[in-house]
Amino acid sequence: MITQIIYQHKNRKGMGNMIAAVIQMNCEPGNIRKNVAAARDFIRKAADKGAEWAVLPELFQTGYLLGGRDREYAGPVPGGEALCWMEETAREFGIMLTGGIIEEQGGKLYDTAVTVSQHGLLGAYRKIHLWGGEKERFTPGNDTGTPMDCGNWKIGMQICYEAGFPEGARLQVLKGANALAYVAAFGAARAEVWDLATRARALENGCYVLASDRCGTEPCGTKFAGRSRIVAPDGTILAQVEEGEGIAVAKLELSNIQQQRAVLPYLKDLRTDLIAAAWQKWANGSERG
Repeated sequence: MITQIIYQHKNRKGMGNMIAAVIQMNCEPGNIRKNVAAARDFIRKAADKGAEWAVLPELFQTGYLLGGRDREYAGPVPGGEALCWMEETAREFGIMLTGGIIEEQGGKLYDTAVTVSQHGLLGAYRKIHLWGGEKERFTPGNDTGTPMDCGNWKIGMQICYEAGFPEGARLQVLKGANALAYVAAFGAARAEVWDLATRARALENGCYVLASDRCGTEPCGTKFAGRSRIVAPDGTILAQVEEGEGIAVAKLELSNIQQQRAVLPYLKDLRTDLIAAAWQKWANGSERG
């Protein structure tokens, strides 16, 4: 199981209400030095604004499409150059970071989201639902994930296309998550899906969603949607980067989670017994169309 708690994180403010940021950046495929320099600058700006947690896009260090060179830029988790850079940067700015990297384990490559603090790796999540050509590049994960215990905050991770799969988010929340991080390289051609899905995942689960997407266009012509945002538990967009590079910062308040879950008690009223039984029947083939 890849998801694991390496360190029970306590930040400098005790993890009550928290200032968080999402980073929207363009990435040059294969130009690690340029990409991490840009990421570091955005992280510094987020920390200067008081952010205690910042979320970076999917494959932010390498760029998204690497022309068959994925293995060249992959590394193990824990360890590996990409993860070490994140840990060093988290220590430098005293901040928690979430971002997407290419993981290599046992000869297999994974599209993986990781979260680190200044004390080291907190957890990792391998993308389960692979989009299009990703199926030829990566091995899908086989663990739905466990939220990271960060004091009063329980943080779950999802990746890009998975914004459209409510099951993963709901499972994380049922396990205790009150904030979900989505690292993404979501295409501009389906920007309206990103808009709807990120707000829906927050509303239906009564949790915060921090969704960091790429911007710009890669040499192959793939254009990214941007619209990185922080969404409140009632589906309201608290902060968003509209176009181009930038950061969005907002305050996450625990009381808003409690209030929203009282107003719309989806989690309380969810018939987990019935749903679990129905899924089991479907998995066994007895209720398939």
